[in-house]
Amino acid sequence: MPLRRHYIHFLAADGLRTHERARGQIRARARHAATPSGVGDFEAWLSARPHAVHHLVVDLVDEHASVEALPPLRARERRAWITRRAARQFPASTCATGMRRGKDDALLLSGLPSALGLSPWLDVFDRQDAALATVHTSAGLLATSLSRQGDAGLCIALTPAGLRFVQFDAAGLRFTRLAPLPEDEFDALFLLQETRKTLHHLADGAAPGTPAPGTPLPLHVLLPAALLPEAQAALAQTGAGPVLVMPAAPPPRGRNGLAATDLHAEVLATLALLVLSGTPAPQLAPAPARATHRVRTWRDAGVALALVASAGLCAWSAHVHEREVRLEAETLALQRTAQDTARRIADHLSPLPSAAALAQLRALAPHLARLATPLPPPETLLLPLSRVLEHYPGMVLEALEWRYDSPGPAGSPLRLALEMRLEGDQEPVAALRSMREFCAGLQALGLAVNVTSSLFAGAAERPLLASELADPRSRRFALSLTRAPQSPPP
Repeated sequence: MPLRRHYIHFLAADGLRTHERARGQIRARARHAATPSGVGDFEAWLSARPHAVHHLVVDLVDEHASVEALPPLRARERRAWITRRAARQFPASTCATGMRRGKDDALLLSGLPSALGLSPWLDVFDRQDAALATVHTSAGLLATSLSRQGDAGLCIALTPAGLRFVQFDAAGLRFTRLAPLPEDEFDALFLLQETRKTLHHLADGAAPGTPAPGTPLPLHVLLPAALLPEAQAALAQTGAGPVLVMPAAPPPRGRNGLAATDLHAEVLATLALLVLSGTPAPQLAPAPARATHRVRTWRDAGVALALVASAGLCAWSAHVHEREVRLEAETLALQRTAQDTARRIADHLSPLPSAAALAQLRALAPHLARLATPLPPPETLLLPLSRVLEHYPGMVLEALEWRYDSPGPAGSPLRLALEMRLEGDQEPVAALRSMREFCAGLQALGLAVNVTSSLFAGAAERPLLASELADPRSRRFALSLTRAPQSPPP
């Protein structure tokens, strides 16, 4: 079930402006003139959005608000008396309400005496059976928002209808009036004149509960940012009290994402946020519209509750199914483990090895113990070899291979196989002497040396030719090194 879209409609004498909150921003959606064709266009626009929720903010010149004393009555009798009093105050209007102002014994009567400018638009909502959730006035929204500060004051807001003056105190709205702009253009002098006129009206006691003459009355200004310096300079001449600037919301954006160029964009965005935040302003929606909206709200809540219950049941079913699958997998694993255990027990209970097999195992025991003996590292032979090679620069080590033999009483099982080359052009006798001295040096360091291939191989059987003596391969010899028995490592 898709989420319902919420549209905020601002009704002034010149027509209806529609905004929507989308992606965290207030966006301007449509504008319809207060003409029969404009009302028809709005009805076509409304029919294309049957599932949306609508909020109406009225800002007309005939809006009325007054405060009266509330007689001491019981709760049920008080509600009936307020209903009768509102009906007598606004006999020809369905858009009116009466409500107790906070905890005071005072009654606020707010509404539209004639509602001629509002009726065509309400008829469109009725014909399209649209969900009209709230009908507020701009004065009620501003007064309720500012009354939370706990002080009294006068709010001045520039709306599409003109300059809206709203008197409020800690309990809410007390008085309001609208001054249409001359030629629909803002003028600081006109602002100053209308503000003074309103202050004189309040000082004359025309509005009950007005502060005593001489009491500073703060002026809260809600104007476009471009007009604030000029307006503050004009209002400072009234001498009424401090001029406070209300924080305005960012201006609404159009379909192209660009900021709206309407002079009242920031004020409309602020009022839209007050509506969407659930500001408890006086509710002027007709009783049938409010009842229809409550039924739709309960229906949506029931559908949402059913969806949540269905989702919970699906999640529980998935959880139960997952547990069943896991238990089945664990059961199969336990069955396989039991089969493996039974197979291993059968293997252990099989006939024991024969006497011949046991004799072979006993014969292998010494070899296994010999294999368990730690082997000497190759460094025990490599270190003496490196020391001797330092004293014989003519000896070049061309290849080295080391391996472990079976350990025995003859010595260490580590054996090195070397391939050496003698550099230079020494005579055979001198070359042989150098080889013997090199071997003697290794033996002096506790190594057992075995010459596996000597210099000038074949010289013992026959005299060597000059070409054989000059052959580099004749100056190569090979040695096999092991650690001599009972020789300490270097």
